[in-house]
Amino acid sequence: MKNLYLALLMSSFLLFLGCAAKQNYQVVGYLPSWVNWEVQDIDAAKLTILKYSFLEINNNEVILGKGSSKYSFLENLQKVQAIKQENPNLQLIVSVGGWGVDGFSQAASTQKSREIFARSVANFLSEYNFDGVDIDWEFPLTGAGGVIAYSPNDRENFVLLIEEIRNQLSILGFQTNKYYTISVAVGIGVSSLKGVDFKAMEQYVDYFGVMSYNLVGTFSNKTGSHVALYKGESSWSIDDGLNLILSSGINPNKLILGIAFYGRPLGEVEGNTKTGLYQDFKGNAGKNSASYGYIKENYLKNADFKVFFDKKTKATYAYNKNERIFVSYHDPKSIRELMKYMKNKKMGGVLIWEITQDDKSHTLLNTINNEVK
Repeated sequence: MKNLYLALLMSSFLLFLGCAAKQNYQVVGYLPSWVNWEVQDIDAAKLTILKYSFLEINNNEVILGKGSSKYSFLENLQKVQAIKQENPNLQLIVSVGGWGVDGFSQAASTQKSREIFARSVANFLSEYNFDGVDIDWEFPLTGAGGVIAYSPNDRENFVLLIEEIRNQLSILGFQTNKYYTISVAVGIGVSSLKGVDFKAMEQYVDYFGVMSYNLVGTFSNKTGSHVALYKGESSWSIDDGLNLILSSGINPNKLILGIAFYGRPLGEVEGNTKTGLYQDFKGNAGKNSASYGYIKENYLKNADFKVFFDKKTKATYAYNKNERIFVSYHDPKSIRELMKYMKNKKMGGVLIWEITQDDKSHTLLNTINNEVK
């Protein structure tokens, strides 16, 4: 099995590198199955990889989900395939997991369960003509504070699970004469990274998508940017998380930097300040998150919202002093800073959560595309 995997990896990886050479950086976009969108809404020419989300897990196998989730996934699947017709070089990846999806720890726990899971992934890719799989386990070893099941053996078992997926996709690849991509989504915080052995997993994974957002939210004590590139008065930043990951010795080119196309509104901000930054607050201002398109239309067109760019954190935010609403988000200026950072760190590209949250003019995606040319 090992020789089988290595032979396919060598020949297919050369092909993968040849394709990647045409564009120095990957532009990866998540596309949720439950959101209303049409093919013409997706600018496929400006993406290299599209991740259709999410499959779930049941009895150690990937499944479509239940009820309306299953219906929307299948209904939009035809449109996903139509997107590829707009860009034949676009890789279509199916993503498994996401926040609150259980079953990973159980599927990774034994050799038998790992084989069942990996074969179900291979079968799904073959049946629905996907080019690879994205594993979004949030999070091994901690279960996101008990949101999902977890085990003290998750870190070691995660490596074994990814190895078995690679083995099964290598077998499928010999049958179809095709290389299948494996990506792994990882968090940016200390606790979420404890369960990921980057160096042990690196040989089986094409790239890791770093979810570099949600640094601040309703769980925080003070307002601040949920996408702060550098540390301000908040306790953590994207740079902190990336340096922690890179300390594992992983090749930085295998890291794809996440970019949020949404903001985090915070309400009832206290203190009589002009900017609302690093102040006490209560709640989420009626929305847990707001897309960039929503922020432009519903916040920034209101003259009471003042936009600020923090030179220390390289992050954009807006504050409405009258309504006491603070919202942190990416705009073209902060994205250009993030793209510069990604290049300086010699990373492999960027990952977007998620592409339907841009405005109608694709302002953020266009900014990214201009920076990767």
